[in-house]
Amino acid sequence: MKTRAAEGGTGGVRRRPTLLSNAETWAQLAVAARIGPEAYAAVGTAAEPGTVLLTVNRPGPGPVVVEAPFGTRLGDVLHACGLRPGDSVLVGGYHGAWLGPVDAAGASLSRTGLAELGATLGAGAIVALPAVTCPLGEITRVAAWLAGESAGQCGPCRRGLPDAADALVALATGAGGPAGLEDVRRALGGAQGGGACSHPDGTARFVLSALDVFAPDVEAHIAGPGCGRPVLGVLPLPRGEGARLEVDWSRCAGHGLCGVLAPGLVRLGPHGYPASTTIPVAPWQEHGARRAVSQCPALALRMRRPERGPGRLR
Repeated sequence: MKTRAAEGGTGGVRRRPTLLSNAETWAQLAVAARIGPEAYAAVGTAAEPGTVLLTVNRPGPGPVVVEAPFGTRLGDVLHACGLRPGDSVLVGGYHGAWLGPVDAAGASLSRTGLAELGATLGAGAIVALPAVTCPLGEITRVAAWLAGESAGQCGPCRRGLPDAADALVALATGAGGPAGLEDVRRALGGAQGGGACSHPDGTARFVLSALDVFAPDVEAHIAGPGCGRPVLGVLPLPRGEGARLEVDWSRCAGHGLCGVLAPGLVRLGPHGYPASTTIPVAPWQEHGARRAVSQCPALALRMRRPERGPGRLR
């Protein structure tokens, strides 16, 4: 690790050499200082010595934190946690990538080994998706949440991620057709590399790798009613939902004013009706959402906000 000054920079806290890292890195430094570099390098790989902490999600018993040497096979970690690769395995959390069951079983848990498979170690979060849930439905839930987690400071987050989330909803419900898949790829392709932070890039990696790994499931949703599996919510999300805009179809007359007042939030279909009945509202979108609710001629919109206590809305 290097300080900014060592890398040739002049910045830092009060323009002084500054070293920032996470708690796991400081813990590893303490171990290396206590046992010495030779003993520390006795585990792991030559390029990446030592161990890594992994958070493995288990839908039944709950998540478990595992410490494993760099280079350990992912399949061995899953087996130790009582899991199997299932349909696929997510490595690196919601900014990570999906691996098919064969690749996942033999994947080396190192930055180099995962990069060879197009994945990343990221935060070390791992989820094995069971075969009993709908993969596309699970991805759609998380993509909508990621779109709402944006700070809304640049185009890829303001437009690209919400557009991709909407296209995924259409794809999962069978309304997107073959063009729906291209809509998702186009929205995320435009978001990659152009953001002010890594959020759009990480979200794109998460979704695009899923579209490749779960290609048969995606084709089932394009060709007909879908895969027939329910969406069980296996991929964990915060229990407290954010605000959302809801459309009352019994009142909506297709005026399209909501799309004008909140263009980054409400997407209108070809006949002027909102494309979604329930729309997640990010904090930076609330002003437009309130305007749309207050000025809807048919009184067909309402905002629902989280109450105190997990998972409750009013």
